[in-house]
Amino acid sequence: MYGILIEHPHEGLILWETGSGDDYPVHSGPVINDIFPRIEYKPENRLEVAIAATGNRIEDVKKVIIGHLHADHSGGLDLFFNRPDVEIWVHDLELRSAFWSVATGADIGVYRPNYLQFSLNWKTFDDRSIDFCQGITLHHLPGHTEVERRYSPRMAGP
Repeated sequence: MYGILIEHPHEGLILWETGSGDDYPVHSGPVINDIFPRIEYKPENRLEVAIAATGNRIEDVKKVIIGHLHADHSGGLDLFFNRPDVEIWVHDLELRSAFWSVATGADIGVYRPNYLQFSLNWKTFDDRSIDFCQGITLHHLPGHTEVERRYSPRMAGP
């Protein structure tokens, strides 16, 4: 579980995913904790502390890119609540699937329902790829989330 900080010369600080957040074991509950290894956070593991170790502050992050919205990839989104200046980028199908999964309870165990906030500055793309900014292209690479399985060209045909 990781977050990668990108220092872009024109866009400023871009964060690729937010890791699981420091309360992941509490949020995920006993069933998920039995499947995945228990995570112990030390103060230096907190996202804002790790960013500070680079000489930056969490407040300096301008954009966040989320590959998919499972809790182990988006658990630090709470640090961007009430930050409408920060764009949260995710593929359109992934955002729709996450909200649907939580609203219907279909796959609620892997998402953090309280993190799917309307107040976050969600930005989406719906093509297979997008020139995100100079030097960075985002690609939709189907993987293991429900939407990725459902809409994967391998599953749906050419």
